[in-house]
Amino acid sequence: MNISVLYERAKLPIKVALTLSIAMMIAIWLGWDRPYWAGLAVTVMSMMETSGHSLRKGKWRLVGTFCGTACAFFLLAFFAQDVGIMMALFTLLVGISGYMIFNPRYGYIWAITTTVCSLILVMGDMTPINDFNLATLRLEETLLGFICHIVVFSILWPQSSRPVFEDAVLDLLKQQQTNLINRRHQLIKSDQHTVTQPALGEGLKLVMRLQDLLYAAEADSYNILREKKSWQYIIEIGDQWAIAIGHLTEAIDLLKEANLEAEKSKIDSIFMYLLHNFQQCESIVKTGKAPNKRQITCFQYMKLGLHSETDMHTQGALLLLERQLNNMAKLSDELVLAFYSAYSGDRWYRDEQSLPKPVKRWSLDTERLIASFKIMLIVSSLVLIWYYYNPPGGSLMIALGTIFGLTFIGLPFANMKTILAYIVGWSGFVLLEYIFIIPFLDQPYQIALFYFF
Repeated sequence: MNISVLYERAKLPIKVALTLSIAMMIAIWLGWDRPYWAGLAVTVMSMMETSGHSLRKGKWRLVGTFCGTACAFFLLAFFAQDVGIMMALFTLLVGISGYMIFNPRYGYIWAITTTVCSLILVMGDMTPINDFNLATLRLEETLLGFICHIVVFSILWPQSSRPVFEDAVLDLLKQQQTNLINRRHQLIKSDQHTVTQPALGEGLKLVMRLQDLLYAAEADSYNILREKKSWQYIIEIGDQWAIAIGHLTEAIDLLKEANLEAEKSKIDSIFMYLLHNFQQCESIVKTGKAPNKRQITCFQYMKLGLHSETDMHTQGALLLLERQLNNMAKLSDELVLAFYSAYSGDRWYRDEQSLPKPVKRWSLDTERLIASFKIMLIVSSLVLIWYYYNPPGGSLMIALGTIFGLTFIGLPFANMKTILAYIVGWSGFVLLEYIFIIPFLDQPYQIALFYFF
């Protein structure tokens, strides 16, 4: 393997191992119980794609920890004398979290809220003093892991989310240029085999990825945060453009048998104009510099000529093509201006009605309701077993059932046998470590080195 490639691949494991070891060593040195909570916070933050994602994840983990602690204290303060009502309300909280966990932005907060609430209630034996100490410890160690992650990842090979975000922007621009070239060949060269239908949905996937990366890049890139409105508008245009490409394909399909010799020069000119605008946007991203605003041109409305010998079907298809190409030209002009605004800092005021805005309506999602019902059924079954039979470790069973349930309902295509095999296998491996290795490590630095390796 190439040394440079190996070096690049080794950076992240070294940073994660060092952060984990430092966090756990500090927790042990301070005499805190359950130092693995600090290590768990580090591990969860380190599994993210970019540093911005990691910071967001850490922040949401802290918010979820505070909310989970507040929920646990509320249940204990008002319902400690009636365990049945307290467990019923806890099951209701689990159900709400099971529904909200699918929210792409705030779902993680709900998952951590329920997890922390269950751990505090169970591990504290539902007594106020124990639960308060446990909640304080959880907050301290989560904050410790968060701080250690920020310090190490900021000092050792720091990396911004901005390059990853800009690479995704370039991918979107290149993919849409490929779509335009394919449609141009289809019309100008009458090549019906250049369009690949699966590629039509790729634009929407890339736009969704951009939205996620923008959300993460705001956390560690001042430039992205400062020009957030411009980038958000670029994503809106990308969403509309992906839909417009689909409509363009439909218009082209209606002209398969038409003779377009008289219109080919006009059609070719507008396609070349569209490609020029995308290439200009690509150049802005690659160089990081906005062009002179005088160099930005605006497209003049194009009319496709209608001839007396043209049949009604072809005339209607040409009108549809004319409308769609002009709409796309307008979108491409606004895209260039949005990129100019994002990289120049020059505020560009646009007509707010230039793009259709989606109407947001609140509605219940049936699949999420089913998932919520499943997790409530799991937790209520475990609560009833614990309440009536009280098996050894029954209270801990509630917490584990809540954690695993919230994890599994978020995996729609999960193979339960494979997951069970991984859980049992790794649990056995870790248990062997605790039996045969950990007892011989009596110094904090030895434990830190063990976890580092």
